[in-house]
Amino acid sequence: MKDIALVFIFIWICSLSYTKAQLPDSIQLALVDIQSSEAKIQHLFSISQNIFRSNPDLNIVVLTEALRIAHSTKNEEAIIDAQVKIGIYFIYRDNLDSARKLFLNALEISKRNKDSTRMATAYSEIGITYYNESNDQQALSNYIASFRILEKLNDTIRLGAITNNLGSVYQYLGEYEKSIEFFKKAIHYKIQLRDSARMASSYHNMAMSFHDLDLIDSSYYYLKRAEVLRRKFNDVRGLSKSYATLATHFIDLNLLDSALTYINKSIDIDRKMGDNIALATDLVSRSEVHFKMKKFVLAIQDASEGLGFTSDVRTKKDALRILGDSYEETLDFRKSANYRKQYAILADSLFQADKRASLQELQVQFDTELKDAEISELAAQNEIQALQSEKDQQAKLLLVIAAISLIVTVGLLYIRFRAKTRTNELLDAKNQELANLNRTKDRLFSIISHDLKSPLSSFHTITSSLTSDWDRLEKEQLKSFIESLRDSSATVRDMMDNLLKWALTQTNQLSYQPTSVSPSQVIMEVLSQLDASASLKKITFNKDITSESAITADKQFLEIVIRNLLSNAVKFSKMEAQVSILVQENERHLVIQIQDNGVGMDQAEVDRLFAGEIVAHDIQNSSEKGTGLGLSLCRELMLKMGATLLVNSELEKGTTFQLEFAKAA
Repeated sequence: MKDIALVFIFIWICSLSYTKAQLPDSIQLALVDIQSSEAKIQHLFSISQNIFRSNPDLNIVVLTEALRIAHSTKNEEAIIDAQVKIGIYFIYRDNLDSARKLFLNALEISKRNKDSTRMATAYSEIGITYYNESNDQQALSNYIASFRILEKLNDTIRLGAITNNLGSVYQYLGEYEKSIEFFKKAIHYKIQLRDSARMASSYHNMAMSFHDLDLIDSSYYYLKRAEVLRRKFNDVRGLSKSYATLATHFIDLNLLDSALTYINKSIDIDRKMGDNIALATDLVSRSEVHFKMKKFVLAIQDASEGLGFTSDVRTKKDALRILGDSYEETLDFRKSANYRKQYAILADSLFQADKRASLQELQVQFDTELKDAEISELAAQNEIQALQSEKDQQAKLLLVIAAISLIVTVGLLYIRFRAKTRTNELLDAKNQELANLNRTKDRLFSIISHDLKSPLSSFHTITSSLTSDWDRLEKEQLKSFIESLRDSSATVRDMMDNLLKWALTQTNQLSYQPTSVSPSQVIMEVLSQLDASASLKKITFNKDITSESAITADKQFLEIVIRNLLSNAVKFSKMEAQVSILVQENERHLVIQIQDNGVGMDQAEVDRLFAGEIVAHDIQNSSEKGTGLGLSLCRELMLKMGATLLVNSELEKGTTFQLEFAKAA
């Protein structure tokens, strides 16, 4: 608790420099009547919320008392809340260092207590202090840390605020489209919460981004929406921002009287609120209006006052520019040159880095000159060699630094090259995946447009004939029509089933669920399903099942494969033919062999069918039709099961399929 005590003393000392106010008797008497310390703290927080804008001097006294009570009772949650509220007070007084010390201490306690909610708050407020110092990199880093925590907490209320802050940083960095994206997110969160009062700040900030994109109409539209909401909810501080931005809008349109009216309103509010940060910015804006109106003395007064108490680099830069131009117009060229020189230095975005580099360079140069002088003076005393050795050491050090810089640069370039290579590889993989999907789509359309058309056309023709000639049909003719309908519907059914399963395998939606499966049991189940179609062609099945061992496979996959192969064997065999089924095993594998004496295929046709490169229609001299989809599906499913599918076929002699599975453990 030692760090908390030090922070309390620090706040008390800081508060003395801002105010001599004491806690009023009415508040002290009310605290006496409140029993618990926690209730006293909440009562003081409630008072602070009501007087935050109207009486900032009393506000810091109230918050300091709340912190004192929290510290005396070791209530760390209340300590964090009090420090954050006091830090916000210091932000509005432009005492950013004091504010950041409080927020950093609050963050340390929150981390120690693993209090994610208060950690997010501390990160956000730390980001605000850096943003007001124009340290956008640090501001962005802390805002992002807060945003990530709030996303995990799904804290919609404060996500609206932090996305708004992120948008403001990207706005200053010149990434206006990205800033608008974050402002839209903020508005989305606030709409969800029906938080119209806070939506005004997002509208206002989005207007500024549209203004920077030269979309003046859109900018003015959102500015007026923000102003309406702030009037509705009596957001005085927010109105000050709206007035100031509307003034900027009218400055761009060269409507200087309107601009002056709005900026005067904003400055009046800033002075009443004691908001030095906003006041400095608005004074500089008014100085620009006065300059354009050729009121150079007034422009100098406003710019000087704004420059006198701001720490914001952007505001300083604008003030220096206007002072340089105004003094030139009043013919005070010495002051004009002085301010323009300060502006030129500050306007350089790399000023700080260049300044350090320049100082180091001057220091090295000075040291070198000094040592050269010492060498000259000590030449008579034979100490030249020692001093020259020291210079050599410096040269070596510079060479080492240069070498390290070169290595770091090469490393960064290599990392960037590797990242670009990985991105290209990912794009190539995605393009290949897209090409495969397009091929799958084309094949699906080909099957649907060609191979489903024939059986469906037959189905339609037969049903049309039945409808028109029903009364004139003989019994045998009627039976023939019905058998044709049965065959067509069976063809469509099998084709659609294979089509669905194949499409699912192509899109990785048919999941493999391996279990211990008995192949002989699956074969018998499939044979019972094919009994009717086999009987029509008087085909007999010769079964030679010498193994009842189980295999590791997906039962549904295995059933689809065997049903397709046996169905093809029946379909493409002649009347009264035989189909042989063999199940046997060796030390490591179980083998299922299905052999028919049908029309057969040549090897080139087998290869094309299994590669999925063609859609088969007429199968040699057979009257049956096929898509080749069943065999492609069998191949896909066997691959998923880690099994092997071999085929041996000769024209007019038949086809033999051999399935090899690893035996179940």
